[in-house]
Amino acid sequence: MVSIQKMFKLSRLEKDKNYFGGSGYWSIHKDAAAYILDELKTDSKRWRYTFCPEECAYQTILLNSRLKDTIVNNNLRYVVWHEKHKELPGILDETDFEKIKATNYLFARKFDSKISNQLLKSLFTDK
Repeated sequence: MVSIQKMFKLSRLEKDKNYFGGSGYWSIHKDAAAYILDELKTDSKRWRYTFCPEECAYQTILLNSRLKDTIVNNNLRYVVWHEKHKELPGILDETDFEKIKATNYLFARKFDSKISNQLLKSLFTDK
């Protein structure tokens, strides 16, 4: 779809709106969730054929709203954004234990039952 839009020089972007993107993994307050749902009900056509909407639609809706000053750019997730164990994002292992413990993140990604086994044991038994 993007190729076709480029070929015909079509743009669905509105000139008076700022567009934002970010991680597909995020946490939001109930007021923000309610605002997004209301916006999607009133303007659903704009987002219907959006490529990767979880990485741009919600961020764009919120950062163009009255709630924009309440947004914190922190998805509360520990992720290794380089290749590790031939995966990208990298698969976490026991070498990530101290880094995870030193953060205030609530979630971590990405685990593999074999590669991450010792890390998971350490995380769930550490006091």
